[in-house]
Amino acid sequence: LVEHNRIVLALDNSERFLLLSNYVFDASVEVIMMAILTGGTLIVASEQESLSSIQINHLVESQAITHIDAPSSLLKVLDIESHDSVKRVVSGGERTEHQLYERYGSKLVNAYGPTETTITSHQYQCLSRLSNSNIPIGKVVANARSYVLNESMQPVPTGSIGELYIGGAGVARGYWNRPELTTS
Repeated sequence: LVEHNRIVLALDNSERFLLLSNYVFDASVEVIMMAILTGGTLIVASEQESLSSIQINHLVESQAITHIDAPSSLLKVLDIESHDSVKRVVSGGERTEHQLYERYGSKLVNAYGPTETTITSHQYQCLSRLSNSNIPIGKVVANARSYVLNESMQPVPTGSIGELYIGGAGVARGYWNRPELTTS
């Protein structure tokens, strides 16, 4: 995923990543690894800073943050779209609302993926104006696959309702010491 992001999101060693979540939270792994593997800089917000939109806004400005990854609900209350340093705003962890596109435009990236798929399995870069209020989960990332299947585990036609199945290199092989979850 980091290599995918490096290429697709044009990440390089000049990036300044803001880590807002606790390091034990799954989404933090993605931000930490992007900083390490691109040679960028990781700015770690304190717990107090991460709980205050005013302090987050200050960090973005004072630390010239280029990459911020946060849930839609937090991005709605921040005032970072005017900061010249911000290159991309990644929304993940919950449904990305259309009003974020109105604020961040082409800087907005919608990231989707359950923890079991190593955080992000799909991404959508909002490069052009969206015609409706739904921001898609996007295309599957490198080294992953996804299928929409019916109850019989058969692919459904495009536009039909089904269950999303995700496979590939980033999918966990099972739950540690939880065979009942692994087999379900």
